[in-house]
Amino acid sequence: MFWTFRIDISSHALYNHNQPMISIKNKKIYLIIVIILISIHYLIIISSSWNKAAIYDEAVNITSGYAHLRKGNFEINKEHLTFWKEFITIPLLFLEPTLPTNLDEQQYIVADKFLYNNNLSADSILRASRIMNALGVFFLGLIIFKWSLELWGVTSAFFSLFFFLLCPNIIGWAGFSNTDFGLTVMIFLTTHCFYLHLKNPDKSNLILTGILFGLTQATKVTAILLYPTFLFLGIFYYLLINEKYSITKILLSISIIFLIGFCITSLTYMFSGIHNYFKGIRQVLDVQNIGGDVFVNGTIFPKGNKYYFIYSFLIKNSIPFIVLFLLSIIKSIFTKKSKEDIFKLVSLITIPVSLFIIASLSKRQLGLRYILPIYPFLFIFLGSLFNNINRKTIYFLIPLIVWMIFNNLSVHPNYLTFFNEFAGGSKNGYKHLVYDLDYGQDIKNIKKYLNPQNELILAYFGNVKPEYYQIDYQYGLLVSEIPDTMRLKKINSLNPKRELLAVSSLIYQMARIKDEFIFDWLKTYKPIDIVGNTILLYDITKDANAHINLAYIYMQLGKLDLAERELKRSLIIDSNRIDAIKGLEKIREFKNSSKKL
Repeated sequence: MFWTFRIDISSHALYNHNQPMISIKNKKIYLIIVIILISIHYLIIISSSWNKAAIYDEAVNITSGYAHLRKGNFEINKEHLTFWKEFITIPLLFLEPTLPTNLDEQQYIVADKFLYNNNLSADSILRASRIMNALGVFFLGLIIFKWSLELWGVTSAFFSLFFFLLCPNIIGWAGFSNTDFGLTVMIFLTTHCFYLHLKNPDKSNLILTGILFGLTQATKVTAILLYPTFLFLGIFYYLLINEKYSITKILLSISIIFLIGFCITSLTYMFSGIHNYFKGIRQVLDVQNIGGDVFVNGTIFPKGNKYYFIYSFLIKNSIPFIVLFLLSIIKSIFTKKSKEDIFKLVSLITIPVSLFIIASLSKRQLGLRYILPIYPFLFIFLGSLFNNINRKTIYFLIPLIVWMIFNNLSVHPNYLTFFNEFAGGSKNGYKHLVYDLDYGQDIKNIKKYLNPQNELILAYFGNVKPEYYQIDYQYGLLVSEIPDTMRLKKINSLNPKRELLAVSSLIYQMARIKDEFIFDWLKTYKPIDIVGNTILLYDITKDANAHINLAYIYMQLGKLDLAERELKRSLIIDSNRIDAIKGLEKIREFKNSSKKL
């Protein structure tokens, strides 16, 4: 069935060089259509994150960006660079939230105070920044359409745009204030501008490329990749097809781009703070060398897994997208190409290939967001499949398009948690990759399960304060940058009418004490719901075993009062639990011995 595509392998077939000129009237019509589609896309993004809590680093990103703009303070969150954080916090200059008086505390504590103890509500601050962050889709969408139009023609350009609009990973990350999406926007814009400069090396392209290059370098450390990429593309262009300019002139123009870029990067630090740029790079490199645990399909790898991003790509993109991507590769391989065509392809695949390899070899792999910048290039690459489509191809595409639309509708508003049918759908994503879905964003939605008759034990991954959203809970386990001393102190009653246990999927799969997975016992339980596809919810009202297991966790954490409550609760449910009786005796003995000391 795949071969109903007409793959013409005659010379230059890939690029349809003889496509008709587009009239000015049609260009205006296309532009209006594209802007309308992107505007709808933008509204979907905003609606999807409107009622979500802050993701793990979001409060820090916003606080540090606002501190840059308001105070010229670049000491907070140095490892996440300046530009995009400054860009997304511009609306806050008009809303004027108050910064904490002490900005020298640990960055997450500063961010916690800024977001949850302010004259503006946390939601107002988050939404103002997210609205700004999501504006990046207009830059992406317009340039994706423009570049694809130049390469393949109108039909391909609309298909490239279509893939962009329906990509759950783009929608998900565009909706939250983060530097990964910012990097995606900036790398793509800068690379496109550099491509135009190589094709038409005038001063305006040179200066614009330099400005964008500097802003990109000031967005995230990963942007360092553009240095070797631009050198490679410049030399490759010279060796392959350049007939007008010497290698010296090309290298000189690239050097000027780098110089302009460094000046712009320094400007984002107000020049005097540029030393923090180098400190940030150093911090990121140190963390990369240390590495970190990554969960893949039931196994934890302490220093990453070289197949992580391949696996993630295959289960976190819609199946139609993957099928069409593979067909695009086949077509590009078997189609005859001119030197010009080869350069166009190389310009599109250099960033995706190099970033994918670097990320796969990294010791720190915290989700598909690390390779998010590859997507705009892939959307254009897929466009090559449609520059000479026939009727059979259209018949083949219709069900794939419907499939992709259905995928989007079914996962809204939880786009970060999208998993395709290979993984069993989004509800089963937590069984495969937890760093690709759980950032603490769904804690607010726990509240709808609570009423005066329900009590909650919470094991939560994230930096949000549940109590800020009137979520009353007993500490289960909080994996957070915020100290436990700043958390709610509460012990549930011994006779709750209903008691719920909520466990973040990352804690469910990865939480360990002395190499023991402390929530492994839940693997035999079926959750009553999975909130936002990220937080597993259990009814343990009449489950003595659950309370015994929780008591064991509390004892290991040194939280004896909570352990005592759980053991007493288990005895109320089942008075014959000898293990609960012995556990209470041990706690009493320990408390008595502590008093004597």
